[in-house]
Amino acid sequence: MKKIIAFSLIVLFFAINETHTVFSQKPVFVVTGYPVKFILEEITHNVADVTALVPPGASPHTFAPNPSDIRKVQNAKALFYVSEELDGWAAKIQAKNVIRLMDYLPEEYKMNFAEPHKHGNESHESANDIIDPHFWTDPLAVKSIVGKLTEILVKLDKANEKSYRDNAKLFITRLELLNLQIQARTVQIRGKTIFLFHPSFRYFIKRYGMNYGGAIEIDPGVEPSARHTGDLIAKIKKSGAKAIFTEPQLNPGPAKVIAESIGIKLAQLDPNGGVTGRNNYFDLLFYNMIVLINSLK
Repeated sequence: MKKIIAFSLIVLFFAINETHTVFSQKPVFVVTGYPVKFILEEITHNVADVTALVPPGASPHTFAPNPSDIRKVQNAKALFYVSEELDGWAAKIQAKNVIRLMDYLPEEYKMNFAEPHKHGNESHESANDIIDPHFWTDPLAVKSIVGKLTEILVKLDKANEKSYRDNAKLFITRLELLNLQIQARTVQIRGKTIFLFHPSFRYFIKRYGMNYGGAIEIDPGVEPSARHTGDLIAKIKKSGAKAIFTEPQLNPGPAKVIAESIGIKLAQLDPNGGVTGRNNYFDLLFYNMIVLINSLK
């Protein structure tokens, strides 16, 4: 009888433990890249697990998911991506819920590409028919979607509604403060012309009063033609720009050639983060702000 009671207690213990594990398991949301992860983490703040598919050092423009990535998505409550112009491959993955962030960005915050642009097999000869997806480089653009993202998360995970709403309020306050801090510190480079590696910081440039001069690679991962490079060098010389920029996710070769040929500084901006020192939204924005100030002042 004692053995039966002991065995029953052991079975009951494991049954209770397993039930507790099931009910205490955090909801899982999968995102394409680190900028989206950073935004969602500020709203979920340890209540949920947010997993990025694109690893640090890789570009969401050129990334291709593997079978394990697809399994992660299928097991998650939702998949969040930006738009076809950045990480459109995500829209082809079957998921319980697919959330396209660009659908929630108000029209007044959206920017069209400045140059004819190519995405996949589609060429866009006009700059007016394709939206620049890099909205997260503007804190106020991010602020504009926090409310809608919060409602989506609440709908997907009602149990954590209070945490999501409280976290969202704090995030909005911090974004407003971040904007004021960047605004104050970039006064010294306001009006400067900036030449990017690819058009990933145009929202930041516009928000803080700088001018976009052009980009080395209009289509990420596609080396520029000799004609485009020559035209860009002429623009850089005419502008008097002190630096051009690389990105850790793309081959810096073309930028190095241009910098050496005209004798200007080469610095690195990072639109994606996910590495030490750039592992949350605020650190990522501050890092890029400091790079721009040190390179252009």
